[in-house]
Amino acid sequence: MPNLTTGFPRRTGDAQKDYEYLYDWAVSLVDELKAILCNLDSGNVSEAASVKAQNIDVSQAKIKDAQITSLTADKLTAGTIDAEEIDVININADNIKTGTLDAGNVTIESNDTAGTMKLDGDSLVFEEGKDDNAVIRIALGRLDTGEYIFIVQNREKTKGIRMDETGNFTFTGDMVGGNIDIKSEAKIGKAIILRDADESTGGYEEAVTINVQTGAVNIMAKNSRRIAISTGGRMDISCGSLWVNNEQIR
Repeated sequence: MPNLTTGFPRRTGDAQKDYEYLYDWAVSLVDELKAILCNLDSGNVSEAASVKAQNIDVSQAKIKDAQITSLTADKLTAGTIDAEEIDVININADNIKTGTLDAGNVTIESNDTAGTMKLDGDSLVFEEGKDDNAVIRIALGRLDTGEYIFIVQNREKTKGIRMDETGNFTFTGDMVGGNIDIKSEAKIGKAIILRDADESTGGYEEAVTINVQTGAVNIMAKNSRRIAISTGGRMDISCGSLWVNNEQIR
């Protein structure tokens, strides 16, 4: 590359010869520059502050690091994109099409931050409130112990239902059917309380209590109510002793 190394041609004092020398030097310089630009590679280019070109063949280019301000996705073709290295700020769920969505831990929050729905593997949990004030209201799926359960409960966790995978059912609260209210804590050592409607208050009034205790079953009617046992057929009463008004009859 003589023109780039020897510099500008020296003047001879003959205008015609100086013009011919300058013309030849310029033509040769253009040829050298064309050769350089057409053969750029990592061996002869070390640094460039700005490169502007419309026709650059990048079939063999290797870009180690780049800052791209704008990229059109329809020009991007890739076999695999590792999503662990990508932070997506906004995505339209209508455009998600997949055969399998692996939900290792998905949290869906309501707009008013009143609660959340969490999908974690094979567990679905609905919580009311946020952060430290969050309370599980509905839980469906597998616990940390491996047991599958279904839970629905109030915010105070004092009433609700629980069912496990073996069919065990726990009920805490009031079961109302028609005008009968059976207390949920009806079991040995507790009481079954039957109530009827109280027209004066619009609520329910305690009517009959069946109290199951060790060695005894007590049936008590409230407020002078009558207890009637009737049958159209035979009634058999078998007991060791019979007492009426604290007096032994038999």
